[in-house]
Amino acid sequence: MESIELNNGQKINCKSLTKIEYNSLLKDTVGGIVERIWTQYNIAVHQLKNGQVVVEENSYYTLYDNLEDVDKVLLNAVGNSNGSEILAGKNIYGAKFPEEVPVLIKQLCQILDINYTSSNEQLLKDIDAKVNRLADPQQFRESHLIHFIALIGDVIIRKYSAEWKMELASDGTTWNPYLIINNQDVQFFVYLYEDIFINRVQEEGLLFGIYKTVVAIREHNL
Repeated sequence: MESIELNNGQKINCKSLTKIEYNSLLKDTVGGIVERIWTQYNIAVHQLKNGQVVVEENSYYTLYDNLEDVDKVLLNAVGNSNGSEILAGKNIYGAKFPEEVPVLIKQLCQILDINYTSSNEQLLKDIDAKVNRLADPQQFRESHLIHFIALIGDVIIRKYSAEWKMELASDGTTWNPYLIINNQDVQFFVYLYEDIFINRVQEEGLLFGIYKTVVAIREHNL
């Protein structure tokens, strides 16, 4: 196997494929093309039945161990292209972000006039509904990204016994919040950022949709 070294020093295993090898592996894929990656990067990504992933980009073909590794490589490339981390200036709490999660969730509920009892799927749906009724939902989503990250992460932690993992980014100042699920890093904050700031998704169930994406990753990839 070959490897790709990310800016943070982590190495991602991969293997270059010939077109014949790629086409042969395509016969063993499930679920079709990964739409979110195709829409954002115009890169064809398919998952194999064993959890591995094949990628086709500009007639180059690569095999990865899992979908999370592909996300990490793409995020690394995005960071290189724009010169900054996507949470730069947004996670003002740094490595102590997990300690602030309860406060951030309560703040979000207070702003939206929602009675907070616990972090669960219903709360995600209630907040989605409240935000959709605002005069400018897009502006609110952009301004409260860190609150959304806190809430989605907390719901997953409570339901699936996950935990936070803070990782210092390559800029030396930005701390990124990952979830550890079944001993694997899940960088769900990237999906949320892309839907809000890049794709500007207007669907009614944005937060619940990201939550379901992480649940699907847990069930099929981890």
